[in-house]
Order: sequence, then C-alpha cells, then structure tokens
Amino acid sequence: MNNERLFRDALLAALVEHAAHHFEEAAHYAYVNGLQARTLLTNSARTELSLTVTRPRDGAPCGYRIAALPQRGLVLFEQRFGDQIVRREAPLTSISSSAVEGELAEFFVRATALPIGHVAEHYQHQGAA
Repeated sequence: MNNERLFRDALLAALVEHAAHHFEEAAHYAYVNGLQARTLLTNSARTELSLTVTRPRDGAPCGYRIAALPQRGLVLFEQRFGDQIVRREAPLTSISSSAVEGELAEFFVRATALPIGHVAEHYQHQGAA
C-alpha cells in the first residue's frame, strides 16, 4: 500500500471518529429548522466529508468539507458561502471532535444564521421531551 492510500485511510478513520456525527447532527438541525441540508462521506477517488446547506436568505449553496491532500500529507478544511471560499490546510492531527464542532458551529451560523452547539443541544432536548 502506498503512502497516499495510508494517509487517506487514516483520514477516513479520523473523519468517522471525530467529525461525521457532528456533520449529521448539523444536517438534521438544519432540516428541522426548514432548511435543505445533506452530508456525504466518500472514500473512492477522493477521501472527504462534506455538509451542504442551502442559505435561507438567497438560496445559495453553502458547504463545509474536510478533504485529503494526500500528495502533501495534509487535510483541507474548506468552507463555501455562495461565491466566497475560505480554505485552510492543516496536518491530520488537527482533526478532533472539539475542533470540528467549533468550526462547524462557526460555519453554520455564517451560512444559515442559526446557532448550533449548546443551543442546538437545548433544542434537541426540548424536542425529545
């Protein structure tokens, strides 16, 4: 197995362990608030996890994705807000539950004007009661 494949496999494991459930929760929270949202985890030609949300004020697609840059041994964190794109490259070790949750919360507020995190948790507990 080559180094790029090993890197992609390691990224997939980190995404499943630290990020996928946060992306799914954010998509569900968007859905219950009347927004279109979807998540996608791929590990074929590319290894990446993405969340796409339709921005309520103008219908523009917004997205947050974490993708492998295997040739460089780095991870791409990319946020799209309509035509605006914010990118950051970091080592694989930068993926942690708390880091992903924080970045996802910032993305979600900017994309939808809805807070997630402890506010979403409160909402979910209210809905479960």
